[in-house]
Amino acid sequence: MRRILARNLRKARAVRGLSQADLAGLAGIGSNTAGDIERERKSVGLDIITALALGLGIEVKQLLDSDWNPAAAFSEESDLAE
Repeated sequence: MRRILARNLRKARAVRGLSQADLAGLAGIGSNTAGDIERERKSVGLDIITALALGLGIEVKQLLDSDWNPAAAFSEESDLAE
């Protein structure tokens, strides 16, 4: 699960154009913590996962879904907004 969270977090952050520090600020966590999660060095609880999802504007289940494709999901959102 840690690997899936790390991958989805990295990709979603990149698609959103956010640095680790940007995401950490939006989620209310330290930038070192954000980096440790992305590098699979830190296990986190539901509170932090929820804060990260809120910071990215997505649902928690997306961060934990092994089949989720952030690039496609965010592309579909921007298509709907136009």
